[in-house]
Amino acid sequence: MSPGNPDDENPDDFDGVDWAARLLGPDISDQLADESEKIEREGQYTKNWELVSWRFRESKGFICESCRVDLSKHSGLLHVHHMDHNKGNNDLGNLIALCELCHCERHFHMTPKIVATQIIEELRQNRIDTTKSA
Repeated sequence: MSPGNPDDENPDDFDGVDWAARLLGPDISDQLADESEKIEREGQYTKNWELVSWRFRESKGFICESCRVDLSKHSGLLHVHHMDHNKGNNDLGNLIALCELCHCERHFHMTPKIVATQIIEELRQNRIDTTKSA
């Protein structure tokens, strides 16, 4: 390696393509490709997802399994969450019915709609008031 030759590899140069390989090991490219493929594969809902989702929410009486709010009159505010985050795994043991607010608590990238928040909070409050007066 001659000093000053731009074609020579500098072992301290961390902006090269093989930076990740030096840091994480020689097979990091294969690992990253496998992980990327896995994320892409798991990121897709099944073709029958709308039917699966509707039937699952219906089987729960349109009640959030976390906060117990009744969304039978607002069924669109009840979501079906994949507990393993694999949208292709519709095994009943992997699904949970959650109101939009509870669902957003499990996905930090999601923000509940203002209208949804108002409706769900009001229904929660009415449920609490009803149980107090009973």
